[in-house]
Amino acid sequence: MRRLLIALATIASLLLAPRDASAAWPQPGSVVAHPHTTFIYFSESKLIAAPDGSVVALGCGSTASSEYWDSQRAAPSGDLTPAWPGLLTFSTPTTNGGPGVLARMGFGFSTGGDLLASWADGSATIWHQRMVGYGDPAPSLLDRSFTNPLSWGVYFTGLAPAAGNEVYLYYGNGQGSSIAPRLMRRAADGSVSPGWPVNGKRVFFAQAWDGTLLPDGAGGVIASERTPGFEFRVNRVAADTAFAAGWSSAGLLLNSNVSIFDEQPFPQLLTSGASGYLACWSENQPSTSPPTRELSMKRFLSNGTVDPAWPADGVKTSFTSSTPPRFAVIPDGAGGAFVLFERAGEPRGTHVLVTGVVDPAIGGADAPLLDPGAQYIAERECCAAPVRVPLVGCQGKNGGLIFVWADGRTAPQGSLRARWLTSGLQPDPSEPATPRLIPTTSATKNNVRAAIPDGFGGLYVAWEDQPVDSVVLVMNRVLASEFLAAPPAPRPSAMALSAPRPNPARDAVSLDLTLPDDSPARVELLDIAGRVSRAQLVSGAGSHAIAFDRLSSLSPGLYFVRAVGRTGSRTVRLAVNP
Repeated sequence: MRRLLIALATIASLLLAPRDASAAWPQPGSVVAHPHTTFIYFSESKLIAAPDGSVVALGCGSTASSEYWDSQRAAPSGDLTPAWPGLLTFSTPTTNGGPGVLARMGFGFSTGGDLLASWADGSATIWHQRMVGYGDPAPSLLDRSFTNPLSWGVYFTGLAPAAGNEVYLYYGNGQGSSIAPRLMRRAADGSVSPGWPVNGKRVFFAQAWDGTLLPDGAGGVIASERTPGFEFRVNRVAADTAFAAGWSSAGLLLNSNVSIFDEQPFPQLLTSGASGYLACWSENQPSTSPPTRELSMKRFLSNGTVDPAWPADGVKTSFTSSTPPRFAVIPDGAGGAFVLFERAGEPRGTHVLVTGVVDPAIGGADAPLLDPGAQYIAERECCAAPVRVPLVGCQGKNGGLIFVWADGRTAPQGSLRARWLTSGLQPDPSEPATPRLIPTTSATKNNVRAAIPDGFGGLYVAWEDQPVDSVVLVMNRVLASEFLAAPPAPRPSAMALSAPRPNPARDAVSLDLTLPDDSPARVELLDIAGRVSRAQLVSGAGSHAIAFDRLSSLSPGLYFVRAVGRTGSRTVRLAVNP
């Protein structure tokens, strides 16, 4: 009873304290995951932006023998789904879990709006769930799991949406054997898609420790593998099971010295512009004291080549750290990415532009992420098990970054801080100089776990917390300063494509594309035979101005502008006059 009274008093004090979180949300936040009553420490979590503007939160707790997952959906207003069926309420052996298990799982939404998940537990089963009507009061959770036709044990999976509400599933053995990973395409009812081999397509000839999957923007996928021989390769597979033009079963070798011991979810693949992709990984380094850490990034193109405008060895970020690497790579929404890391216990960052150079506004190779008055809490010990706290941030305003950390300046009360930074990692002048306060119930168990942008310059943030006895995952929304008085109206739940202007057109045409979330969409100009004349890739929730020029070089006649994204497709007609 005494512990309960202390916890209630702490919560009451936080409710009376100044705060910058959304007033519509319960304070100090909503519990969105309670993985297990006996777990030793809170392992990992993930936030997924949903097409209707809501957020799905996933949390994992580790015991001595298993990883337990739980989830919940929260609306922009903070309302939870009472009859949420608990996507990923399951357990996996700890030998396959711990920090880094998140990178070996697949999550996303289908083109029809179903919530998808995949995972492995070392058996021959590829576990796969599909939630239909995730925004309804009582969504339906469908089990689409299947047994590996080749019978070997599966240790990692990945997924990506396919046209027609279908899904690509990527899986591998991951134990250093000679077994190469496989790619399979399945329909919404769980059956193998027509034209796809029942045993799956062999994407690489080499075995893989792990791999990941990324939509290629043209109906196919980009797959990666990290091999026991320290190689990192990528490959591109089209919707018809063939390797895309310029690609083969050998894939594209990006590095031969990739580390296979990171706790963080690396390597990573990110979309980069209309026809490019970013690959990020950490490299093995010679033994030094303290150890040298190095993160590398390369941009490769849809035709199977490395971007020649980038440095031949990629862009590298090197630093020394006596602890295992702690990285974060966050897309900037313009084809580049922010790289976050710790040097001597201090969070720092750099911004690699789509051109392969560091943003000159940084004024050097990297910049600090904290304000001068920060009392940074890097990591904690929990039940004699070290908790590797990831560096957490997300896209901010106008191509900037929001960095979030546990901060001790309100002790004995717990709190997180969020700091808005520009593209050049300087303080964002539209936000207060003092980072925004996010109160937490516990001051000793409030490790920040995940963040995603809210589409209006603010963010959703999740952290480990202990309101009473159990450690849970708590989430809140932090609005940008301009919306503190009145939260923004929800974004549309579906893609929208405006009529072309002008129509007919001679030299150039403009359209507006509205995206419901941050998933990329491909906009194509097609002739009447379906051939693509122009194409561009856009990403980021909200409205985007689309323009196609040099129309005078095309044959006069009827054309179509088609936008294809995760939430579906939209097509409008366009007449091109001579």
